[in-house]
Amino acid sequence: MIGAILSAAKNKKPVLIDGVISSAAALAASKINSNVNEYLIFCTKSTEPGHSHIYKYFSQTPILSLGLRLGEGTGVALAYPLIKAAITQLTDIAELGDISIDKPNPEGFMAKWQTYPRTQQISVRRPA
Repeated sequence: MIGAILSAAKNKKPVLIDGVISSAAALAASKINSNVNEYLIFCTKSTEPGHSHIYKYFSQTPILSLGLRLGEGTGVALAYPLIKAAITQLTDIAELGDISIDKPNPEGFMAKWQTYPRTQQISVRRPA
């Protein structure tokens, strides 16, 4: 796991850290190469006693605090959609200056509205 973290950092890829075991690997990797620190994303706060010491060492706060103690990367699986949504919001959502909005034209709106076909009124009969 240490090698995977070092390799990801070397290739400038984020590393999602789940619980105590992956946090310990991140700590060991950071002792080998401190550049890995900027690629670590702590996904969940584990209830394991030592975990808080590790993420505090990196001056990070995990994204989720759900009291998980399952292992198996559950925290990463839960945090990944949030991370992906945050990246999308930062990179793909247009700003108001990037889109063109015409000035309001009430006359144009009313002209369009009047050309729309009228819908039939539906009467609903309530049972007696």
